[in-house]
Amino acid sequence: MVARGTAHADTRVADQLVARVDGRPIFLSEIRARAKPRLVQLDRSNPMTRVAETQKIHAEILELQIEDEILRVLAVHLHVSIEDSLLEDVIEVGARHYGYTKEAYLAEAAGQGYSAAEYRSEIRKQLVRQRVILALGVKDKTLGPYPEEEAARSAWMTRAETAVLAREKRKACIERFVRW
Repeated sequence: MVARGTAHADTRVADQLVARVDGRPIFLSEIRARAKPRLVQLDRSNPMTRVAETQKIHAEILELQIEDEILRVLAVHLHVSIEDSLLEDVIEVGARHYGYTKEAYLAEAAGQGYSAAEYRSEIRKQLVRQRVILALGVKDKTLGPYPEEEAARSAWMTRAETAVLAREKRKACIERFVRW
């Protein structure tokens, strides 16, 4: 019996590995996809500025991806999850805040370069980030108690985020393979 080759070529596309966090890869395609909404807003008139700004955005997005991976692992450990109903409620509140219907709000996000699924994913990541930072920040005695006054909460959360991420980045094995 003679083995026959297939007529179809393997169409997988190779993707560039740009970093790893505790062994979990981060690929260039992830960075590009997440950067797309910010790149839409770049000034197209000066190509040199565009290249420098694109590199800066990619570097910022890589750091955000690294933080998100660290926070994702912490969220699993802390049993933090965001229910779909909460996610939809947050989007609804955001839409009302800006005077949109939910559909118009998602259309506005599409105009900024997000698909509805990408926008929901971004909002979910932000909510996970807030919950994990809050959970770990409350445990950090150096930050003091979570403020009762709404005006003080933002500053507390900023301090908590800085402290938590600095501590967790020191613990993580972060490998970067690119320089933008």
